[in-house]
Amino acid sequence: MEEAAVPDGGRKIGFKMRKTIGISVSEQMHAYILEQAGYGTVSEYIRSLVRREQQRRADYALRPTPAPARANDHAVFVNALDQLSPVI
Repeated sequence: MEEAAVPDGGRKIGFKMRKTIGISVSEQMHAYILEQAGYGTVSEYIRSLVRREQQRRADYALRPTPAPARANDHAVFVNALDQLSPVI
């Protein structure tokens, strides 16, 4: 891993760049990214989007899974509707 260079030519201690990727975007997309509040660079914006998606997927994976339907669930539902019919 290579260290990230800092403007004065020195190196940031303990900060290692992992991988660099290049993407092409339209002028409109580039302008939109640069206009986003709180992001100093396009790279910061892209990293933020990736982190947000990672968190969304992690949150989704932690959701409890619904119990499988039982054979009599439909009958219970229909019975409940029949009991409500006079009220409705």
